[in-house]
Amino acid sequence: MAPLDDNIFRQAAASFQAGSLNDAERLFKKVLRRQPKHVAALNLLSVVLTILKRYTEAENYIKAALKLNSNSDTTFYNYGIILKALKRPNEALERFSEALAINDTNAETWNNCGTVLNDLKRYDDAIVKFDGAIKLQPNYAEAICNKAKSLALLRRLDAASAAYDKALALKPDLAEAWFGRGNVFSAQKRYDEARAAYMRALAHAPEFSEARHALGLLSLSEGNIVQALDLARRSLAENETLETKFLVAACLRSPLLHPSVGDVRDLLLRALTEPWSRPAEFAPACARFLVLNDAIRGDMTRAAKAWPNLLPAGDLASSSSFAQIADDHFLRALLETTPICDVALEQFASNLRFNLLMAARSAADSVVAEPVLGLYCALARQCFINSYVFAQSDAEIEHVQALRDALIAALGSGAAIPVLSLVTVAAYIPLYTLPGAGSLLDRPWPDAVNAVLEQQIRAPLEEQLLRTSIPALTAIKDDVSIQVRDQYEENPYPQWVKAEPIGNPETVDALMRQEFPLSRFVEFHSSGDVDILVAGCGTGQHPVQTARRFIDAQVLAIDLSLTSLCYAQ
Repeated sequence: MAPLDDNIFRQAAASFQAGSLNDAERLFKKVLRRQPKHVAALNLLSVVLTILKRYTEAENYIKAALKLNSNSDTTFYNYGIILKALKRPNEALERFSEALAINDTNAETWNNCGTVLNDLKRYDDAIVKFDGAIKLQPNYAEAICNKAKSLALLRRLDAASAAYDKALALKPDLAEAWFGRGNVFSAQKRYDEARAAYMRALAHAPEFSEARHALGLLSLSEGNIVQALDLARRSLAENETLETKFLVAACLRSPLLHPSVGDVRDLLLRALTEPWSRPAEFAPACARFLVLNDAIRGDMTRAAKAWPNLLPAGDLASSSSFAQIADDHFLRALLETTPICDVALEQFASNLRFNLLMAARSAADSVVAEPVLGLYCALARQCFINSYVFAQSDAEIEHVQALRDALIAALGSGAAIPVLSLVTVAAYIPLYTLPGAGSLLDRPWPDAVNAVLEQQIRAPLEEQLLRTSIPALTAIKDDVSIQVRDQYEENPYPQWVKAEPIGNPETVDALMRQEFPLSRFVEFHSSGDVDILVAGCGTGQHPVQTARRFIDAQVLAIDLSLTSLCYAQ
């Protein structure tokens, strides 16, 4: 190496040692521009980028280093660290194993090999690696802590407890050990001690999200919704991961959640629309928090008192309160995403639909602007996903029939169609059942109306096309099966809108190890080639979730109802 290059490399290494990572990156790259095959620079630059959490870039440099020199355990070790960060545990395990094959005296390599095996839920194998690290370095608190985690996951709680105690004796400020200790206490139903351990973990590492998550779930299980929600919101504010969203979602699903704890409509709106769980699971809480809108609360009260009679617009809401209702995005999101199952809210929505019908009858040609049109369209979408379950009076049926006939005539002649009439019919009758409904897709409409047409015409038409492509395994002849099929042919259930989120996909082997840590089973030893049968899949929530949950799984979903299968597909 030229003296100048040697000097730049020394400067880069000094910057790295001093923690000046940006300077180190710049200088290592300068070396590599002049000496592309500088193995040490490639290796150290990959370490810098790993610390900066730019793992994909780091992998490019470490791969280049490995091509130039495959005899360095350090290079294999660094590559394993990168692959572990990239959540590619099987590859990481290979790199760490190759590092150990070259040099089996590095305790950190043994330890990291064990942590990857823990990630793969191969806990017995992980313990062997941790023991290798501890043999080389008896006071290696982190390795002892990691071994304790394996023992805990194998439900060997007493041994895990002793190992955590040993780790904490060596390193009292080891937050991971306090967190693990808390998990053991929790598994032993020693909840006060678990709480204290989680709090010690957070005292030593305030940013420790897993400890805050565990403390939040413990608080929730104890009925302390205020503390659980506070912990969940703080975790979400610090780091919006699936795990923090799941914790918030658990709080939002709790029957203990009530407006007295504060306004969480912003969280409920996100939980519904992103979503953070199945939207239906948030519906009860949404109904409780909608009343924080004074206009909605007042109209729900008036609708309930008048029930089963429906109130005209002037009696249900004033113009100002109706504007306040129409502008409530939380209400609209609830209507659009999941069937409402609250009696008072259903009565209120039935009154809204009646007022929509009266408006369409009396002002068919009037221009309807947002947000009123958006509210009415959300109501029509709600009626579709709840299979038009809202009660209808004889007068409503008569009025709707007249609007339906006028709409069919306009479809046949190409005449203009009042937007309110279209939305009203959609709130009482699925649009795809109308003759010539497909032509509605060729006309220009406001965005809110287009969303209704997408739901009630385009999607059902696509489902109809799918009917010919789905194979029938056998004929359905049993009387009970025929009755069940006919029920779901007429009303496929549930008409779900959004799929719940899934964490990182896993293998079936990993799931089995997690669910049955003490049981032996025949492993697939592969990330793919797994066939899963979902018998009675309905409208597809279960098979969709299953296909997303497992790595490379082939899912066969069967059902008696062809309509349900088309909806699922």
